[in-house]
Parts: sequence; C-alpha cells; structure tokens
Amino acid sequence: MERPPARINLLLKLGIAVYAEQRLGGAHEPVERILAALDSHAAEYQEVGLDHLHAAHDVLGKEFVEHHAPAAAPTQPAVPSQPAEGAPAGA
Repeated sequence: MERPPARINLLLKLGIAVYAEQRLGGAHEPVERILAALDSHAAEYQEVGLDHLHAAHDVLGKEFVEHHAPAAAPTQPAVPSQPAEGAPAGA
C-alpha cells in the first residue's frame, strides 16, 4: 500500500491533537508542534493541500472552506479610503 503524503499525516495528527486537547484535557504543546511542522511543510513545498479541506467539506462546513480558499485577484482597483471625520488632511 502506498504511503499517504506527509501533509495528510500532519493534518490527521493535528486533528487528533486538537481532539485530545479539547475533549480529553490534553496539553496544547502537541497542537503547536504539529502546526509548526505544517508551516515548515508549506514553506518547503509552497502548499499544504487545500484540496483536502474541500474533501473534508462535510466536517469543516462550507463557510470554513470558502473562508480558507485562496482569494481571487481583485478585478477592480481599490478605492482610496477617506480620512476619518475630524482627522487632519494628509494624516
């Protein structure tokens, strides 16, 4: 049997660590350690695997997946913000 990619194992371990922390009174340190490993993986490979978030849509919910999906490039230029009332010009 083929071994799953490292990111899948890290995401699985993260889920287990969060469950243990939240439901079993486990320590937070394993969560931070796994998050650091995911950050390292993302930096090395320029991805973590958003497709896996979509695969877990039923668990995470549509709002979570949409919130964490890569943003599309804006098609219109941003409108400059107006200074707050009472703020001096150029501040």
